Amino acid sequence: MSLQNPRILAIDPGVEGACCLVEGDERFTYAFKGYGEMLDELAKLAPGKIDFAVLEDVHSAPNNSARSAFTFGMNKGWWSCWLAMHKIPNRLVKPQVWQKGIPGLFAARKNRTTFKRTLAEEARRRYPHLNLPIKIADSVLIADFAVRLWKSEGSVLRAEKREHANAQF
Repeated sequence: MSLQNPRILAIDPGVEGACCLVEGDERFTYAFKGYGEMLDELAKLAPGKIDFAVLEDVHSAPNNSARSAFTFGMNKGWWSCWLAMHKIPNRLVKPQVWQKGIPGLFAARKNRTTFKRTLAEEARRRYPHLNLPIKIADSVLIADFAVRLWKSEGSVLRAEKREHANAQF
């Protein structure tokens, strides 16, 4: 583990969620396809080598269906358990926090399609070499926030990683 080159996992646990692994300047994205497939993908990431993770702190909205609200809760809980099981230090971050400062987002907030499209356009602007569908774009932007968080809180996060590694469950 190194402050300069941490492996950071950013997780969008939404209904069509995804995750983004940061290794240096590289971004590797994985679409959420179901728990079985995601476990296979995550096994390839060598969980013991992930230094830090940011999990989007999602919740249902008044206009969400009961099924959608349940899926949000299931996915967030699943990811929380996976992070705890692999002793990965992490932070829950509300969407409003990681989205702060994204150009045009405030104006787009009234229409979900426009809002999601604005996020995807920003992710594509930052990473034009990646083929980013809308459902993966959030995880890439969360990853950028996670990198900034690591840079500002790195020493605290490294200490947490040591504590997690030594914890007896």
